[in-house]
Amino acid sequence: MDKDVTPPVKSSQPTCPECGKGDPLRIVYGYPMVDMFEAEQRGELLLGGCMIEPDSPTWACRDCHHTWGGPPSRIDGLAAIVRGGSG
Repeated sequence: MDKDVTPPVKSSQPTCPECGKGDPLRIVYGYPMVDMFEAEQRGELLLGGCMIEPDSPTWACRDCHHTWGGPPSRIDGLAAIVRGGSG
């Protein structure tokens, strides 16, 4: 009897190290365009400012507001994040 064994899909979004909740916001850095402001208003991302520092976080928890990860070097697939796809 053959079984189709599919490995579990690993989420590209981490869980918050502070409260353990999932579904964090990606923090995006750089000069924002209008669509990025709109995406932030919809709760799809968090604008982190124009400057990336060595200790700049890459994630923000929606529940406890803890920030972690980093430093971000660049955001690949930003258009997909803004459109709601996977990055």
